[in-house]
Amino acid sequence: MEARGGIEPPIKVFAFLHVGGSLAISRIYTHVGSIRVNGRYWILKVREQVTVNGNPQHKDTYHKLGLVSEHRAEPDGGPPPSIRAEANGITAKINLGQGQGQSADSLKSYIERYLTTGRGANLRPVALLTLQSYRRDYKVIEDLIPDIQVRQVRTPHINEIFRGLLKRDGENVRATTAYRNVRIVLSGVFRAAVGEGAADFNPVREAAVVTGNDSDTHGYTLGEVKTLYDKIDNHIARAAFVVAAFTGLRKQELNGLRWQDYDQKEGVLYVQRAVNFGRTHDTKTRASKAPVPVVGIVKKALAEHLRRNSGDGFVFHAPGDSQAPVNIDHLIFDIIRPQLKTMGVKRHRMHAFRRGLNAAMTDLGVDKSTRVDVMRHEHRDVTDKHYGKASLTQKRQALEKVEAAHRKISKRSR
Repeated sequence: MEARGGIEPPIKVFAFLHVGGSLAISRIYTHVGSIRVNGRYWILKVREQVTVNGNPQHKDTYHKLGLVSEHRAEPDGGPPPSIRAEANGITAKINLGQGQGQSADSLKSYIERYLTTGRGANLRPVALLTLQSYRRDYKVIEDLIPDIQVRQVRTPHINEIFRGLLKRDGENVRATTAYRNVRIVLSGVFRAAVGEGAADFNPVREAAVVTGNDSDTHGYTLGEVKTLYDKIDNHIARAAFVVAAFTGLRKQELNGLRWQDYDQKEGVLYVQRAVNFGRTHDTKTRASKAPVPVVGIVKKALAEHLRRNSGDGFVFHAPGDSQAPVNIDHLIFDIIRPQLKTMGVKRHRMHAFRRGLNAAMTDLGVDKSTRVDVMRHEHRDVTDKHYGKASLTQKRQALEKVEAAHRKISKRSR
């Protein structure tokens, strides 16, 4: 029989069905493949072209259909019309070329490939910083990944991963943010898989949300910032933490800040890049590339720093080399951390300046929409995203409120 329009004609297939403890044989008509019972489910077995480790090849694949308890076999032991219809829908796509080329990689190999390349087909690459955090968080569940194909993963499999993690953690419950970060990794993987046709949907979306302990995070208060400002005399460390405390720049963005990004006349910093472990790359998100207002205390700190700086290359550069960023971690460990210890503050991460800025704006009544824009977060409420984006003036006013509150603390301490 000749194929027409590139579509293979229906093929007679014998399906071997194990029903009620006996082996029954039924003749069914599908485009390709066979239907059988495996445990509680009807299973469609087809041979199709798939991608394994990036290479196309023909392989037997298995598609789970309906429950046997909900779709009873015909009197002759064959699959009911509802199951045949579902199978025909799958095989029709394969014969039309719409279902071929999907990934037959295991979930684990697919995740590891994604964490290496940072992208699915035709999708915007994941930023390097995000990819690094994904790799870190994936290690938490690496040994809990089930041995199944990525296309076979369903929401119960994701829930089982988290159940295994909670069981292994036992009494050492992680922070809620740690579990959330693992969920973000898995969701990112499946968004890419759906985008390139390796999966039909994102099973993480409907998975149970795992909660843990409150995060052990700290945001530096304005009082702590004031004490640091008074105690630290290293102009590089002082300028760096003032910029962090009153702009919300991330550590990697501070590392990547160049003098050409600072418009002194307009009082604006333009975040263009990030530097992590000596490597220059793009910012964490597209939203990170936004103009950041420079308020008085930041302008003063940068001016003091500039008097002992070349004014060329990186704002915070290595000694004697303006084209190499300074190691801010050394500033934290060698200068800021010792001073914090004398103040009785145990936390010494640069991100605490960013958290503290958001907390200060919240305490001062700055609306959420403006705070989101000051912090340059990627995600926001739909209303804020489309109708409430803060202007540069509004963001400047928000930061000036924080600066004014800082001045009050300074006056009270005199």
